[in-house]
Amino acid sequence: MVIGPRDDARVDDQGRQVRWRRQPARWWTAADGRRVRQARRLRRQRVFQLTAVEDVKLNGRLTLGENTADNGGLRIALMALEDTLQGKAGKVDGFTPEQRLFLGFAQIWCENTAPQEVRARAMTDPHSPGRYRVNGTLQNSPEFQKAFSARRSAHGEPDACRVW
Repeated sequence: MVIGPRDDARVDDQGRQVRWRRQPARWWTAADGRRVRQARRLRRQRVFQLTAVEDVKLNGRLTLGENTADNGGLRIALMALEDTLQGKAGKVDGFTPEQRLFLGFAQIWCENTAPQEVRARAMTDPHSPGRYRVNGTLQNSPEFQKAFSARRSAHGEPDACRVW
């Protein structure tokens, strides 16, 4: 994904120090860096609490970059949709454009993976399992809650970890 000044900077945790075609550049402000560090700590803590399979927890350090990119990418997709719609929003099959965007995001991560594969990936793959890519990203989206008129749970749902 490519965003930023002149649309040529990446959104993941590595891209903050490079521009398009890997040219070195520091394009984040100090305030951006502080927000990212705070959100990363919170996201990493939450991921360590998630169970991949049986007794294997996810590794928040391993998946942090991709989790950050998922959150930023979805936010940018929503901003682009809103810019394109310019306030004109019609329903299709009963769903608003925003709802369809979130449904599409969730559907791309549908998977059916054998437990032994989930176990191996939890230890080596920098990507969280699909269900956590969806649930983890959408819980950080106030726009998702608004689109579906969802309320925060009384079960102590975590606060959003938002960078942008």
